[in-house]
Amino acid sequence: MEAQQYKLSQTLRTHNNIVRSISIQVNELLTCLSDKTAKIFEMKSKQQQELTF
Repeated sequence: MEAQQYKLSQTLRTHNNIVRSISIQVNELLTCLSDKTAKIFEMKSKQQQELTF
């Protein structure tokens, strides 16, 4: 069985620290950092929202 190859379609450069976890649901991407911030990205509109805990 050969490994599948994927083509990078988009790069997000909005974090200055290491991303600790991600979650993807339909058209949204949630990223979480160790500095207690998270960002929600709307993939189609390319808008984002930042949250601080």
